[in-house]
Amino acid sequence: MIALTSGCVEVFAATGGGTLHWRQREPGGAWGEGQASRFAVAPRSLTALETASDRATYYWTDPAGYGVVAYRPGGWPMALGGAPGDGAHAAARAFLDGYDCTVLAHRGANGTAAIGVGVTENEANGMWWSDTGVPCYGTPALAQDALGRMVLAVVDENGAPRVARQTDEPGLTFAQWQEL
Repeated sequence: MIALTSGCVEVFAATGGGTLHWRQREPGGAWGEGQASRFAVAPRSLTALETASDRATYYWTDPAGYGVVAYRPGGWPMALGGAPGDGAHAAARAFLDGYDCTVLAHRGANGTAAIGVGVTENEANGMWWSDTGVPCYGTPALAQDALGRMVLAVVDENGAPRVARQTDEPGLTFAQWQEL
């Protein structure tokens, strides 16, 4: 479920046979008719991000092992690569080197946190994935701090929270991890 800047809410749900999508016709108003699809979604992997004004993009893990998928209602799913393990994806937007980018993070198949970056709403042009090498239990978290820097947080192999903040270097480079 995602609340959009218009005030409308969308629900995109994975089912045993595909997905269902509902959208409010107006803020606080009635729901439109549910739209069904046969898209396969790995359990507990679905997340949403508003990638344009009043438009959501949904991200999930392909259960056949083809990595992360991006989908905007009315279009076709796009393969983004990556090697996610189980669990959901964290999603955020950030301006990197003057570009509006989508940042995704997940627990990789090898058990470490992985992060992907691509130009927002231009996923078909590619996502650039990087493995942090830091063990991660559960879904990583992404946020922006008060200075607009991306912050990546994980729970490590000892159950301790660890964070890394974006540096001033070009692209999305993180400083050393800090244990909290």
